[in-house]
Amino acid sequence: MSAKDNAAVIRLFDLLEARYALRVIWALRDGHPQTFRLLQDSVGGRYTQHTQHPPERTAGRPPDRT
Repeated sequence: MSAKDNAAVIRLFDLLEARYALRVIWALRDGHPQTFRLLQDSVGGRYTQHTQHPPERTAGRPPDRT
């Protein structure tokens, strides 16, 4: 991957992060506090891949990051 391709990928990730932040701000616009889970559900639950399954949680090992 060239430096130009790397820059384009980084810019894409920056735009996606900004879009996600705007979705969070929009979800909070009414001024009512929300729990993390409610906020996650209202903006699309982007970080759901980081949740652990019960066997992994009880085994004491971190989840696989694939």
